[in-house]
Amino acid sequence: MRAADSTSIASRIEQAFQTASTTTGTSFDYLLKTAARESSFQPAAQSKTSSATGLFQFVEQTWLETVKDSGGRHGLQSYADQIERTATGKYRVSDPDMRQEILDLRKDPEISSRMAGEFTRKNAEFLSNRLGRDPNQGELYIAHFLGAQGASRLINSAQVNPESSAAQMFPAQAKANRAIFYDGAGSPRTLAQVYDVLVSKHDGAAAVMVASATGQGTDDLPKSRILTGFAEEAGSGDPVGARVDSAFRAAETSAPFEALFRDDAGSRTATMSGSYLAAFAGVKDDHVFSRAVGGTRVVAQLAGGEGAIAQTQEGPLDLTGFLNYAPLGVKRDLLPPA
Repeated sequence: MRAADSTSIASRIEQAFQTASTTTGTSFDYLLKTAARESSFQPAAQSKTSSATGLFQFVEQTWLETVKDSGGRHGLQSYADQIERTATGKYRVSDPDMRQEILDLRKDPEISSRMAGEFTRKNAEFLSNRLGRDPNQGELYIAHFLGAQGASRLINSAQVNPESSAAQMFPAQAKANRAIFYDGAGSPRTLAQVYDVLVSKHDGAAAVMVASATGQGTDDLPKSRILTGFAEEAGSGDPVGARVDSAFRAAETSAPFEALFRDDAGSRTATMSGSYLAAFAGVKDDHVFSRAVGGTRVVAQLAGGEGAIAQTQEGPLDLTGFLNYAPLGVKRDLLPPA
């Protein structure tokens, strides 16, 4: 793939995630990790063991259901009108050409990201009602894998009967996803083990992508396939993964200056460190910003020269020390000469 093509694809995926997050309320972080695990950011990814296709590996029935239920909110009403739900609960499109056109929308990063956001929001509401609490991101990923009802069964059963065989409870899924339901020796995993595998794979998705994009640490990472058996970790030097990851880090930054202009949870926990003040002072963040209090670095003593007395942990905060700030040790008049 040419560098220009990779940049174009990465930019499109980046924008797709941002728009989907804004319009559906599903976090950019979750969309990033899920796409990394599902398809290694390949918009046209096709599973070899099922009908799963696209960035988020939607199987046909799940895609038709999601477009039917949520497509109208995203300019897809004309497609949603072509989908009907049968008496058996299946979703169908009578016109074969139209059916294929709707299914091909899974390869569109913008549309698939929005539908993934809607699907996740719906799953979150379902699991919240069933579990009596908000699901974590790993549990939302289980719902993406097993469906909301399947996720509810796994989560609850893993607590009640953790040693039971997961393959017996989910035989069809186990057949298509042996790496999830069976260990390296071929032994079936328990419900608790499958829960841990799915949650850990989702939580580690971004780390895998970052490591593979930079060529660092990949030897220690698992190489098992996931979900439909399609997605492997992104190859070393993957330009699309690296670009999308850089967008993730920019969007989710905890740097205090950037946090001033955001209202998400991360901005509320960002710390105001000496490096923030140093940016305005135009000097390096060195020994004058040396004391840490409660995990947040503060300006302990800004007085210059040999006579400066460093403030101790027990002493009061010096609110006037900045008047004597002289990083090069040269005393200067605070006011211009008369």
